[in-house]
Amino acid sequence: MTGATPHLVLVLGVHRSGTSLMTAGLQAIGCDMGHFADPSNDENPKGFFEHPAPRALNDRLMAARGTSWSNWAYDATADGLEALTAWQDEAAAILRDSFQGPGPFVLKDPRISTLLPFWEATLSRMGWRVSRVLLLRDPAEVAESQARRAAANPDFHAMLRHGEGMAALWATTMRTVLASLPDDRTLLVGTERLRARPETTLRECADFLGNVPPAGVVEGFARDFLDPSLHRARGEAEPGPGWPALAA
Repeated sequence: MTGATPHLVLVLGVHRSGTSLMTAGLQAIGCDMGHFADPSNDENPKGFFEHPAPRALNDRLMAARGTSWSNWAYDATADGLEALTAWQDEAAAILRDSFQGPGPFVLKDPRISTLLPFWEATLSRMGWRVSRVLLLRDPAEVAESQARRAAANPDFHAMLRHGEGMAALWATTMRTVLASLPDDRTLLVGTERLRARPETTLRECADFLGNVPPAGVVEGFARDFLDPSLHRARGEAEPGPGWPALAA
């Protein structure tokens, strides 16, 4: 369809919230991720589903602002990111190079949630159609998952090794997302529901995006991609005071 406005789907959510699983599901129902080599490891054995070019830009932008994705005290809503037109021009060039055609395309990187004012301003300048899928996972599960990750990588983001820091990151990131949404084209998806009822949840996503998935792909995704053994963090402990209670 020549001249159609590109449609980009942003997968939003805090690190360890199931954004990779959601992105894989969106790809299954017909969203284009672009072409790139997707690494995997024990933390995400099926892949991270993160396009490396936007992710690298996010890391450089945060470094230039004196922060990183693990800094829960950073407030992108107060940082004037909407005025960084040179960075926005670079981001727009990356998107146009990564995604050709009308889409729908899907872009996932939890750093986008941290920097959402920047990406919303960029996409508004580009004139692209934007939809969003926001993952909501119990912050206690997120904190437990990150603690397991930190235990396996002792030098990796020590401030998030315990529940307090990760709960703070969860709360401040979700606040940034909610404060930065410019319209109502956002679908909220519970991670637990996606795992428990993948067929129903992905069909709701398809309806939201206006997609008609090929026959059998939703059932195939639920059968072949979901692995209960990878759901290792259950968040069964009661939240402690401070940030864990606030996040809950």
